[in-house]
Amino acid sequence: MAFALTLVALAIIWDGTTVPIRSVVDQSSLAVLSTVGLFGLVVPSDTGNAIARLTEKIERFDAGGDDVDFSSDRDDELGDLANAIDSMVETVRESERRLERQLGHTNDVLDAIDDVFYVLDGDGNVQRWNERLPAMTGYSNDEIESMHVLEFYEGDDEELIQAAMERAQETGSARVEADVQTADGDFVPHEFTAVDLEDPDGNPVLAGIGRDVRERKHLERELQTEKEHFRVALENSPMVAFRMDTDLRYTWIGNPHPKFRRDDVLGKRDDELLPPAAAETLMAPKRTVLATGEGVREEVTYELSGSVVTYDLTVEPLRDDSGEIVGLSCSSLDITDRKEYERALSSIHEASHELLHTATASDVAELIVETTEDILDVTGVGIYRLSNDVSRLEPIASTAGFGDRDGDPPSVPIGDSDSIVWNTFVGGTQTVFDDTEPNEHPQLFDEPVDGGFFVPISESGVFVVLAPPSTIDDETRKLVETLAATTEATFDRLESEASLREQDAELEERNDRLERQIQITEIIRTVNQSLVSATTREEIERTVCERLVANDDIAFAWIGSLDASETTLQPHSWAGTNQDYLNAVSLETTETPREPSVRTARTERATVVTNVLEDLKTDAWRKHALAAGFSSCLAVPIRVDKYSYGVLSVYATEPGVFDDLERTVFEELGESIANSITAVKTRQALQADTLLELTLRFDGAETFLARVARNASCQVEYEGVTAYSVDETRLFFSTIGGDPDEISDYLAGSVSVRSHALVNESGDRCLFEAAITGRVIASKLVRHGARPRSIRATETGLEAVVDVPPTSNVREFVGMLSEQYPSVELVARRDVKRTMHTREELVTSLVAELTPRQLEVMKTAYYAGFFEWPRESTGEDIAELLGVSQPTVNRHLRFGQQRLLGQLFGSDNRTIVE
Repeated sequence: MAFALTLVALAIIWDGTTVPIRSVVDQSSLAVLSTVGLFGLVVPSDTGNAIARLTEKIERFDAGGDDVDFSSDRDDELGDLANAIDSMVETVRESERRLERQLGHTNDVLDAIDDVFYVLDGDGNVQRWNERLPAMTGYSNDEIESMHVLEFYEGDDEELIQAAMERAQETGSARVEADVQTADGDFVPHEFTAVDLEDPDGNPVLAGIGRDVRERKHLERELQTEKEHFRVALENSPMVAFRMDTDLRYTWIGNPHPKFRRDDVLGKRDDELLPPAAAETLMAPKRTVLATGEGVREEVTYELSGSVVTYDLTVEPLRDDSGEIVGLSCSSLDITDRKEYERALSSIHEASHELLHTATASDVAELIVETTEDILDVTGVGIYRLSNDVSRLEPIASTAGFGDRDGDPPSVPIGDSDSIVWNTFVGGTQTVFDDTEPNEHPQLFDEPVDGGFFVPISESGVFVVLAPPSTIDDETRKLVETLAATTEATFDRLESEASLREQDAELEERNDRLERQIQITEIIRTVNQSLVSATTREEIERTVCERLVANDDIAFAWIGSLDASETTLQPHSWAGTNQDYLNAVSLETTETPREPSVRTARTERATVVTNVLEDLKTDAWRKHALAAGFSSCLAVPIRVDKYSYGVLSVYATEPGVFDDLERTVFEELGESIANSITAVKTRQALQADTLLELTLRFDGAETFLARVARNASCQVEYEGVTAYSVDETRLFFSTIGGDPDEISDYLAGSVSVRSHALVNESGDRCLFEAAITGRVIASKLVRHGARPRSIRATETGLEAVVDVPPTSNVREFVGMLSEQYPSVELVARRDVKRTMHTREELVTSLVAELTPRQLEVMKTAYYAGFFEWPRESTGEDIAELLGVSQPTVNRHLRFGQQRLLGQLFGSDNRTIVE
């Protein structure tokens, strides 16, 4: 255990003699302690054992024993010596522990850095390293300990490292970049620094760090690529980029103007390259940036080589790391063409404003050709327009250079295939004419022209610009196209204004009609609302007529239907002024021409008369209408699903009140009235004690149930309809004697069946549910107020027994069915009386079907809130109240509900009477 001891002043008193202890520095513990023992101490005989023990402790301590205790309880000089040695040893131990902690801290710091730390001995062997080295190379610490630094490199890199080591040993430091080879054979670029040092023993070593430069290399490659991209982009763009020093001399320039060479520009100022006025224009903004430290961007215009140029100049200050301005970074973009184009567009814009005040096509053309001549360097400009008689293309405006060739510009006949003007117009495509290729295009004038650009003006004419083809560049073409488009838009405006003037009166009239239509729609909406609360057909018809005449546009409204012989239209309800019209006019179906209401009753299609005055001589009813003050009328059928309840007719005192929109609205109203009447009849049938029972027979090929019976060779009975609409009906039916699988196969293969299911099978009777496309006979009967009592189908046909209100028109009812089922036949009709019960009697009859136990369970569940939502008690709670199991409660509830629902939906002969 090595340490450095310094005994500054130690005097050991032994036998009256003072013995000085020399300083001992940089010796082992054994050497130090041996030195202490060699100071010539004379040990008395009675202390020999103590010295022997002390000597033995020194030897054990020198052999590496850490638990040696030198302290002594003697109170003589020998004891003082032992205690002094013990104190010295403890000091050494504490120094070693502190040194170990510092060494560990140093290692932690070195391991924490991302770079490689290393120490090489004088021969280049790796002497010390941090954890980054094995992590980066993949070598273990044991492998690295036996490696020479050059083993991490190959080829040229090995020579670079060797040279860097020699340079560091000669100059004291070195820096080098090389690729480190890992244990897997990969190469990782690093930058190494090395410093020549000495270890504690005075031996030369090299210490330093190695930094992974992969990311830097990647960024350098990207930077080089970006620089190359920038160079290519700059050289292929109209932009000039450059830098200047604070004296405004060029220090770098990229993509200089073609009139200047790079070498001629570098080191020069603008006032050394350009005339004074141009130089001052360019240098002024640069001086401003140097003075203010803020960048500027402005357009500068000056004369260069006899022509005026404009540049978009950007100047930014160039600063060093301290923020001091050391120069300027600049760019300039030649925008001369763009400025000229903008000036041309500005002229076109001004012309466009002037065009707003032009009133004729000639004025438009004159202004356009003048503007074109002002902004373009062309020989001549002309505009051809299609003549009013559509026989020729006439030149309506042209410049002097266009018409001086042979008097006025010639017109072009329609279909002249030798004319480039006509070919451009009829082809609808632009044409560039070049006199160097005379065979390419037909001749324009009798005299030759240098060339030209021809642009069609939609269906109006042709815009012609005469100029050498070399001067018709892309910018010129765009300007000519813009002028042609402006001309076309102005021609369209003139035509539109003329058309608008003609439409103003019509639009005002339509607005008036629209207001009336909105009013009528609102009246019809209120009519529909009132239909909901009506309880009789008479109330419905009366309410409709009264609500309609509340509108100022409708003077009279009435509803009627054909009599039993269908020879006369009989009024039912009416409202409004001049009701005597119904007494004066003939409503016979044999009358010709028929009154609009009669015509609608016979054809079941709406009839609109916009002006009663028309055909006044031939139509007798019109005279009566005019006498009553009616100028227009509308009649619509009251009909739903081809079942008619009559006609609704309305009359107005002004012509043109009713048109297609009103017809559509009133047709919807007619259907709403029919639906309301059907609903009222259905309610009346439910409440009536006397009903009309009809027995109907249908051919098997027409009904769904009969087709099922025929294909399955069984009898089919209607059970009920749970939902129906125009698109789909959900039907329940039973089959008796058929094969369930055969029936299911038929339903699956039927295109009218969207889905089906076998609900129950008991013996030879099966209950099916099917979703049928559209309506079946059962839903049609229900929709028109009939209540099916039974529907049975066999292989030969179908028989239905239904109840309808006693006031029903049986012939109309059967006729309605015959439109969808032509084979329908009324087999029998009879009046039937249904049994009436009071509420108490009805309740008694309902619960009579329940067993005492079922009634007890249902009452208990009801009073306990089992049927509330959310439930106030569960099936388990009910079972506990009754002292039975929950499955028993569930069974009684299910059977009880089934019997009650069977009484409600399975019987038609009970009605409540309050």
